[in-house]
Amino acid sequence: MNRNHLACLSIALVCVTSSHAHLLPSRPSAASFLSVLEPGTKVMVTKQDSGLIQVTLLDAVPMPTEVTEVGPDYFVYRDPVGTLTRVPQTAIASIVRMPAQSK
Repeated sequence: MNRNHLACLSIALVCVTSSHAHLLPSRPSAASFLSVLEPGTKVMVTKQDSGLIQVTLLDAVPMPTEVTEVGPDYFVYRDPVGTLTRVPQTAIASIVRMPAQSK
């Protein structure tokens, strides 16, 4: 009898959670998060105290670092010395784009 109750509860739990899965907030896709980065984009990469990376794009100021590759969950950049670094999406705190100010 105990085993039957456990089986019924398990089935009920699966049914309830799967029927309400559409109510959970969807995670943004990697493509939308990294879509502002393209090969050839000049950026500034800074490491925060938390260990995560902030990527800054300034349209008015030339940046020393260039994006060389963008994947679904990572990007690769070349620093001024020529070193290639691959950054996974999980290591990115933010991507900030600051457009040039119009007068």
